[in-house]
Amino acid sequence: MLDPVSIAVLTLAFTALCLSFISLRRSSMLPPGPPGKIIFGNLGQLKAQSGRESYRKIAQLVDQYGIHGMATLYLGSRPVVFVKDLETIKKMAHADEYTGRPLSVRDHFFHRKGLIFTDGDEA
Repeated sequence: MLDPVSIAVLTLAFTALCLSFISLRRSSMLPPGPPGKIIFGNLGQLKAQSGRESYRKIAQLVDQYGIHGMATLYLGSRPVVFVKDLETIKKMAHADEYTGRPLSVRDHFFHRKGLIFTDGDEA
């Protein structure tokens, strides 16, 4: 029989393995981007004195790491896809796949009901 410490270590290792698998699978569906830190993502690379400087840094990272004017940056643990190419932005603006807000814990709790939490033409 295993002692409690061994069970805890095995549980933590299994959880870490599952989380890394989910993270890799999710990131494989996104455009490429610069590697980030575990908790802070790419926030350290986006330090800036002004909004204009932040935009320049994001544009530089998209040019360096992205493809077709698109790159994924992690703001904390949340992936955000930045699109720099005007033609791609126009195509995305008219495609149903890119509309709506991302689901969050709040959305699951409130079931996207109410004036603030709705998304589009819901009755």
